[in-house]
Amino acid sequence: MHHRYGGNTKTMNKSRFLVGALIVLIAADAIILLGFSGVRVLPLLYVDRVENVRNAALLLARYSEKVAARYGVENYPAVRDRLAKYLYDVQKATTVEGISDAVFRHIQDIKDTILREAEHMEQQKVLSLINKDITGRKISSVA
Repeated sequence: MHHRYGGNTKTMNKSRFLVGALIVLIAADAIILLGFSGVRVLPLLYVDRVENVRNAALLLARYSEKVAARYGVENYPAVRDRLAKYLYDVQKATTVEGISDAVFRHIQDIKDTILREAEHMEQQKVLSLINKDITGRKISSVA
């Protein structure tokens, strides 16, 4: 199909898309370069790199707390202890590398602890049901 100003409509749409994408990339590059040079482009867009990474690490902690709550183990001492150690190391770190190190050291351990405690809780529920069943059978056989 040809456009009324000449040229294929498909080609013109593709060209508009490419020009738009190029403009967006140039604007993004300018903002990034200005940000790295210390110029505040917009106060809302400027965040210190260390604080930006710290905030991401804190989001991981909140997510881990939500996962623990979903499994019902958010108040278990082992889970609270792992999260507290992680948060302490994230808050103590003064560099991006320090925060990243805390994430890599603790997040897998937190996940494993949550899953282990949730499994233990489920095993306790099963054992409790078995014990109730055995107790109920003993009582009914005596009567």
